[in-house]
Amino acid sequence: MTELRQQFLAINFTISDWEKKYHQNQIEYLRVRLRCVKLFASGLEPKAISDSLSIDKNRVIRIIQCYIDSSYEGLLKRITRKQPTLLSTDQEQAFKTTILTTHPSDHGLNANIWTGQVMIAYIKQIYQVCYKSGIYRSGEP
Repeated sequence: MTELRQQFLAINFTISDWEKKYHQNQIEYLRVRLRCVKLFASGLEPKAISDSLSIDKNRVIRIIQCYIDSSYEGLLKRITRKQPTLLSTDQEQAFKTTILTTHPSDHGLNANIWTGQVMIAYIKQIYQVCYKSGIYRSGEP
């Protein structure tokens, strides 16, 4: 018996917990991770799982190891990517202060409240930066 299998058997895997997590998570890459764990629990080896799910064997091993190390909490951690900002830290702070303490009309904009489109127009006017997304996923004004 492999070391990975021995470590897995020491974990209290139950199908009812797995089903609950599977139904709670609709994102496909998370479901692939869950399927790996279920197939491993059913006795399949990483190579068979990788063939079944059409993913790399090393990825299967990493997924199983992640489940062993941190249970569902680590396994279901979502991928996040920090979005780069086009404004400097000082510009961001100044912009935040502006939208919290003033009205768009104070800056020559034809609006009474700060909406995504108005914020994009303000940033373009003041900082010469054109946001096409990142503020309410809006297009160019």
